[in-house]
Amino acid sequence: MKRILDKSSVTGVDADFKAEDLDKKDLIGKIHRNIWDYVNEKRPEIPNMQLKRNTGNGGIYIWLNDKDYLDIVFTPSVNRKNQIALRLWMDFHIARPERMKGMSFDEIMQDATISQTLEALDAVIKPLLDKNTWYFHGRTYEGNKTYFPSYIDELRFIHSNGWMDGDITNNPQFWIDLDKPSYFEDKQIIATIGDMLIANYDFRKALQDFK
Repeated sequence: MKRILDKSSVTGVDADFKAEDLDKKDLIGKIHRNIWDYVNEKRPEIPNMQLKRNTGNGGIYIWLNDKDYLDIVFTPSVNRKNQIALRLWMDFHIARPERMKGMSFDEIMQDATISQTLEALDAVIKPLLDKNTWYFHGRTYEGNKTYFPSYIDELRFIHSNGWMDGDITNNPQFWIDLDKPSYFEDKQIIATIGDMLIANYDFRKALQDFK
């Protein structure tokens, strides 16, 4: 990533770009093409995917079976630092089965299936939330100084506030912040988005029959 950014600064790629002039449809079109190729190459056994219509927002549907599918949304905007902020709105939601009603998050995590699948999901997300991965971040909740270092930590906070009485997991939001559109074509960024989609699929697929 650093090599690409340095090269861009030398060659003048997007040299005159201003974030307020962002062409959202062009950006989403390139992201769509790149992540489609990435996921198909890395996981050709994922049977059925469909890109969302490009309206300046985008995303992808990924089928888990004949009737259930993931609905993941990409939304570009300009943040306070005048960077392009691509929001990834994931589809992690799992409802609580009746037997887990009233349980705390730590009690839910004693279920081996839940703990194993969440830990596998966080094995992808947690390294991205490390402060050294400067372009990726999660949601900062009111009253907190920064985002959580893992998805499991974020879930524990949500549960402790009583916001998940009927659910185990939510549909969280993450952001990738970059200075120029061309940076979203970097292999590391494509892999970040693609690996998030694959992790989302694997998590929901593993729990599709959870009761």
